[in-house]
Amino acid sequence: VAWRDSASFPVHCPPNKFVTYLRDMMVVTVRLQDASAPSRLLGVCEINVLPWVRGADGELGLRLDGRFPVFKSLESRSVVIGQLHARLWTEWAPHARLRPPEEVLSSF
Repeated sequence: VAWRDSASFPVHCPPNKFVTYLRDMMVVTVRLQDASAPSRLLGVCEINVLPWVRGADGELGLRLDGRFPVFKSLESRSVVIGQLHARLWTEWAPHARLRPPEEVLSSF
């Protein structure tokens, strides 16, 4: 089933802290649910974000674009039921430099 949609989520921390968070987290788990029955899990996908994280030598962000296996459940990873094409990236506002924490907090 092909489905296209996009969403934007604000990141409320400086770029270097977000990259540290991604490196600590290492894996993003995506649970695919039935839109007509949200309690019904269709499948699950785990994405290792480490190869996609850009550190201090880049723009301190995430540039993920790939196809990842969808499993029936995390317990049965041998049963691949599909593929998820995911694109996740960060776009920092020009003012998202490393600012003092009190200045960042006062900007929200």
